[in-house]
Amino acid sequence: MAKANLPVNFKDDILKENMNGKRRFNMIQNGDGTVSFEDVTEYTQVGSTFGAAQINATNTAVNNAADASKIIDNLETIKANTQSGYIAGALAVKALNSNLSKQISFKKLHSSAQDSGITNVSVSGYSQYLLVMCYGSNNDNPLDWGCSTSRGTTVQLGQQRSSRTSVAGACSAYIINVGDKNSVNISCRYHNNGATMIFGIE
Repeated sequence: MAKANLPVNFKDDILKENMNGKRRFNMIQNGDGTVSFEDVTEYTQVGSTFGAAQINATNTAVNNAADASKIIDNLETIKANTQSGYIAGALAVKALNSNLSKQISFKKLHSSAQDSGITNVSVSGYSQYLLVMCYGSNNDNPLDWGCSTSRGTTVQLGQQRSSRTSVAGACSAYIINVGDKNSVNISCRYHNNGATMIFGIE
């Protein structure tokens, strides 16, 4: 909705000097026994009309205006918010833009290969890690493949699988979110000819 532009040129009545600061009215006798008053004041300036229409327009603009208490200028508060009706402020948008403009880099922390089983790796120094696993398997049970961590969350980005004769091959990628830079243990499960690479993300 477009911002309402309310008038800011209202004027007051200004009486002529000969009125001595007092308005003048004629009292008119009506045929039904009532009386009416006619303003016969002399004005240097006639003031603006201000009634229900102007009040309603002002109140509508106020009601549609952003509530300052619902403007959030902190990205952490925005991430924690679970209620509707709140607005991201300019400082939060600036911080988000700054974060988006940062170049993401990867540092290889671990690389290994083994015939079968489980590879356990302890890494630290980063709050996020990229895990890439490539492996072959002589069974076709993906439940036997994958990774787990001692803490944090793991999100599988994707898995590419292929088959040749009785051997199935796959390559999986995971993002591991720890939340801090303390040590985390990563357990990688695969069958034949497994290779594991772990990268720190910054």
